[in-house]
Amino acid sequence: MKNRLLVSVILCFSFTYVVHADLFAPLPLPLPAGSSSTGVPSQQYWQQQVDYRISAELNPDSAMLNASADITYKNNSPQPLGQLWFELPLNRFLPDSISTALHGEGSGSAGITQISFSAAAQPLPLLRQDTFYRVSLPQPLAPGQSISLALQWQLQLPERTDPRRPRAGVERFGDGSKLFGVALWFPRAVAFTANGWALSPFIKDAEFATELGDYQLNLSLPADYLVLASGELQNAKQVLTKAQYQAWQRQGSAQLLQVKPDAAAGSKTWQFSAVGVRDVAFAAGNSLIWHTEQLQLNGSWHRLNVAYPDNGRWLWHKYALASTRHSVQQLAQYFGEFPFNAMNVVNIAGIGMEYPGITFVGFRGPDAPVNGPAPAYSRTEKHDVLGGIMHEVAHSYFPMLVNTDERQEGFFDEGMVSFLSYLLEQSWSTDFQSFYGDPAGVGAVMANSDYAAPVRRADHFSAKLDSHYHVPAVAWVILRQHIVGPELFDATLRDFVSQWRGKRAQFADLIRFFHAQTGQDLHWFWRGWFYSANHVDMALSSITRDDKMLTVMVDNLGGIVMPFNLKLTFSDGSIAERAIPVDIWRLDNKQAKVRVTLPVTMLVKTEPLKAELAVLADAELRNNQLPVN
Repeated sequence: MKNRLLVSVILCFSFTYVVHADLFAPLPLPLPAGSSSTGVPSQQYWQQQVDYRISAELNPDSAMLNASADITYKNNSPQPLGQLWFELPLNRFLPDSISTALHGEGSGSAGITQISFSAAAQPLPLLRQDTFYRVSLPQPLAPGQSISLALQWQLQLPERTDPRRPRAGVERFGDGSKLFGVALWFPRAVAFTANGWALSPFIKDAEFATELGDYQLNLSLPADYLVLASGELQNAKQVLTKAQYQAWQRQGSAQLLQVKPDAAAGSKTWQFSAVGVRDVAFAAGNSLIWHTEQLQLNGSWHRLNVAYPDNGRWLWHKYALASTRHSVQQLAQYFGEFPFNAMNVVNIAGIGMEYPGITFVGFRGPDAPVNGPAPAYSRTEKHDVLGGIMHEVAHSYFPMLVNTDERQEGFFDEGMVSFLSYLLEQSWSTDFQSFYGDPAGVGAVMANSDYAAPVRRADHFSAKLDSHYHVPAVAWVILRQHIVGPELFDATLRDFVSQWRGKRAQFADLIRFFHAQTGQDLHWFWRGWFYSANHVDMALSSITRDDKMLTVMVDNLGGIVMPFNLKLTFSDGSIAERAIPVDIWRLDNKQAKVRVTLPVTMLVKTEPLKAELAVLADAELRNNQLPVN
């Protein structure tokens, strides 16, 4: 048998000054008011507080929502405000919207049909700009002051089948029953920061920048509808049947209930309360299977609700509550707490979107009796359902707890959540078919001509899923597993979430925080993986030998610098391996020279046969081996 013992070699780095871009230079990161040089909120941090008390009635036949709200807007900024801006994202379906001009009219209209604002019973001037409304105040709202506004509006909900991919809408079934996902449904206060109002219109893919506030919801629907919403249900005894209420009260075990269409007369008003959230949404259906469970986490009780249509959704019946429970438990352990006392997961076909305490998951799986034999389904169908639930539940932290600006930095929350869901998936099963997070296949994705740097608005992509989900998720996996180390990485991320809980963090804050907490200079990493459209492709270009030394030349063809492993195989079967740090690229980011001084015992007795290169996320493996000349 050949000797497989690793032999000791001395690696000498030979540097030559070459004029190339300095990939290790500090990034020119913004430092907005409220942020600090160490990535934590400064003493000058402020944000607005906007509280809502909403009463709404949904007509299932017309999919029309009639609503009113009392809004309290507190100006915590250092400047007076003569106008306030609000956004109704479903206005992108109106015929004159920017989104309609770019993406067509779809299958029908949706959006605001009537709206008015008033203060002290006096109407306020209103200006609509695409998805935004400017409300002119009677007098400027001074710093530290609050104003009470009265709002009335009427909203037409879209059909969930609309080809423009709505984030809300109605799903209709053959038996006449309906399921509503009601989101983006009220004029939400536009984020106001030191940079001004966040007035980039909602076109399609770049999501949201909102303020935090407290919400009271009164939602009226026909009596045979189940309603799940952001926040906690306040009047369960009044809106649930006796059997439902008894099951709803039980702690520690899952309860299975069913909501069926009937001829029940009248309506019910469901009351919910949500504190310190960036948004609220709700779901309502009159033919649903409903799993509810109270789960104890870190000494407190949390409610899990899972609901899906009663038309034979076998995978949801078997796995939905279990995967929700798994996600909540694992995330609570990872971060030390789960941010919501109630977590609702609702299956509405084709809609996948997250909101505080409630999420819609569009994957459904095969249509088969829930209590019958297992139907035929693919591994992908199963993992779509499981992974979809895990991903959306992970959004409870980004952007629901750490209130990121999704419209400008969608890669921040989606990439981080795709990373967290990768951890959830792999802890569920090590053979989980994870679509994001595995470094093995990402190199080819990044080498595609249509790939763009993650730091870009989501509406400006042709391959958003690659740039905002896949690549950032892999980047976080690499940073955790191979650069910072799991223990330090996890502690750093936990501390960041704790520092920015309920505040508006930017990606630059996370970069500064990681540098300060880990003591590592990672500018090369952020520059390559987030700010460039480059990829990883390292190649062995030449290997030469003189009397006592091998010289190995490694070319950086893809543009992203990375650490790599070098393996040398000798004629007697012995192997020499060394991990080469990323710093070898500091003086020349195009080519690295590795000099290997051979031990005296190897100078005569053995001959080097070949060299092999191993690097994470490499797009091309065929150039990673060379024979020794």
